[in-house]
Amino acid sequence: MHVLFIPSWYPAHPDDPFGSFFREQALAMQDSGCTVGIVAPRLVSLARPLESLRVAGKMQFETDHGLPTYRKASLNWTPRLWQANAWRIAAAGWTLYQAYCDRHGRPDIVHVHSTIMGGVAAKTISDRDGVPFVVSEHSSAYARGQIPPAGKDIVRAVAKRASGTFAVSSAFCRVLEDVLGLPQGSYRRVPNMVDRAFLSEPLPAKNGDRKELLHVSMLDENKNVQMILRAFHEAFAGDRGVHLTIGGDGPERAALIELARELGIDDQVRFPSHLTREQVRSEMARASAFVLSSRYETFSIVLIEAMAMGLPLVATRCGGPEDIVTDRTGILVPKDDVRAYAQAMRQVVDGKDKYSAQNLRRLCADEYGPDAVSALWKAIYRDATARMEHVA
Repeated sequence: MHVLFIPSWYPAHPDDPFGSFFREQALAMQDSGCTVGIVAPRLVSLARPLESLRVAGKMQFETDHGLPTYRKASLNWTPRLWQANAWRIAAAGWTLYQAYCDRHGRPDIVHVHSTIMGGVAAKTISDRDGVPFVVSEHSSAYARGQIPPAGKDIVRAVAKRASGTFAVSSAFCRVLEDVLGLPQGSYRRVPNMVDRAFLSEPLPAKNGDRKELLHVSMLDENKNVQMILRAFHEAFAGDRGVHLTIGGDGPERAALIELARELGIDDQVRFPSHLTREQVRSEMARASAFVLSSRYETFSIVLIEAMAMGLPLVATRCGGPEDIVTDRTGILVPKDDVRAYAQAMRQVVDGKDKYSAQNLRRLCADEYGPDAVSALWKAIYRDATARMEHVA
């Protein structure tokens, strides 16, 4: 099966976390026996005009661990005009597609990751060359009310033309159907996959009395990390045997460091910044549990990464975690409930023997491992191409 990925955003290099899960899924599909390529059109803002003019209009090609990767940036002259932006992405996507086919042959199917704007490129390719495409939606912009009517029109047009529309969690499927006014069942769940590196990392023996809670994210308002700090203060302030690590960077980082100082827990909290994927695994290897406090998540890949590293989970009921956090993997609590969150923290720390690291890894591999999720997508690809052949 020859699959062409069109992501709506994509990492600039292997260590770039922005869209890293798209790259990891492409590599996993390649490992599963598929021929895989990447076409990544994008819009660049005029906020940095010299840098934007330098990259705009130029096609770039690289081979990334066997993945042929084609990129092309277009200037975003009209940031508020969604239809104009869609036209630019469609044109860039078609140009990249032609270059890809000239060198690597015509794909059997196109897999879009997030509809805006990759979906319009896939629709153009399908309309012009008859290649079927499927959509996997990831963006939290729908639940946050950030998609205007013009954007919803684009998404509905792409969804109508697609051979299948999917989202990464059960709750997110229902959000999409509600926001877009589509019938129930229009979107089906296929979860994200965990990177194989997290499953192959040796599980460390964690002996001794030191206990460490870990959070890693882009530290923005939606992640609501101040709740973790307040709950940690309520549960463990002054307990030198329990520590908290807040990893990552973002607009809230400085305020979070100051809050830890105000709460008097700064000697129990670490704030490592700019973590690479390897450093995330190192932090997870030393942790006792992983904690997430978001107001909304479509999925939360970091939760399954923590599971793969044998960590029990504490997470808020915010969409995606409801599929991941069960009685066997951790504890779910209401959003913005500091007292319930503190109690859940104490439960996973005091009841660490309830959660076997080996069992957590096995549960993760069975549902979110590359082999499991790749098998789901390959079945979807076969069904989509068979239906296209039948219609033809």
